[in-house]
Amino acid sequence: MDLAIFDQFETGLANMEAACNFIPDASDNDGYEASKRVYLDNRKVLKAIDDAHKDAKKPYLEAGRLVDKAKNEIRAKVEAILSPHKLAYQAVDNAQKNKEQAALKASRQADAELDLSAAINKVIASEELSSDLAVYLVAAIRAGNIKHIQFKEQ
Repeated sequence: MDLAIFDQFETGLANMEAACNFIPDASDNDGYEASKRVYLDNRKVLKAIDDAHKDAKKPYLEAGRLVDKAKNEIRAKVEAILSPHKLAYQAVDNAQKNKEQAALKASRQADAELDLSAAINKVIASEELSSDLAVYLVAAIRAGNIKHIQFKEQ
């Protein structure tokens, strides 16, 4: 990598330092104008450094884009070859996951039905409820309109 393009700026630094080796009182008009003039006359060096930097990087950026393009093309081909295998094992994984979720749901449903059955039995066995109210509560529980019943222990 050739960084000699920046040598021209290094050699000019001594001249710039000599020209800028003063800090005038910018609160008066002469000092203000002197500082402004030094900056405006020398800021083009900053642009030239940035331009040299851009030019020096250009071939490397273009080469990087070519490397990225080649990598992406070969990667897409490899992914196309591997994709059926990935899809196959993921299908098995998903089927197993769905089976486990269905078993868990069935277990929870069975637990809920046991809780429902226990609630219905308590409603039916309750001596404090009229038979009409007990029938109504059992129907509401079965329909899912009542999710929770709390009985006072006697």
